[in-house]
Amino acid sequence: MACGGNTYLCYFTCFFLLAGLATSATVSRCTIPFEILDYSRFQTCKAPEFATEACCGALSKFSCPYADDINDLSTGCADEMFAYIYEKGRYRYPDRLFLELCGKDGKDLGCESSDEPSIKMQTLYRDP
Repeated sequence: MACGGNTYLCYFTCFFLLAGLATSATVSRCTIPFEILDYSRFQTCKAPEFATEACCGALSKFSCPYADDINDLSTGCADEMFAYIYEKGRYRYPDRLFLELCGKDGKDLGCESSDEPSIKMQTLYRDP
């Protein structure tokens, strides 16, 4: 027998292999290394005023190089990016701050380079 006589180990291994294949077939993973990126540009986005120009400018410069991945909700990159900005960094912002500042009236966050697509602010923020 391939499992060396341990049928429980065989079933256990097969279950996790199949579960892993099913998951990887339906969900792609974010390949942007958010854990090592430089978040210092967000230092200009400060309380209490949270100036639109400073905050949206920081978000634009930070996210636009990765716009394709961030706009593709199947990658999870948008959720991961905002988790690092909001929770894991030292920048504590009110919930939905960037949507309210940078996605006003359903507008997208523009990028400086014409080669980069805009960030789709309204689709990135989903109510839980």
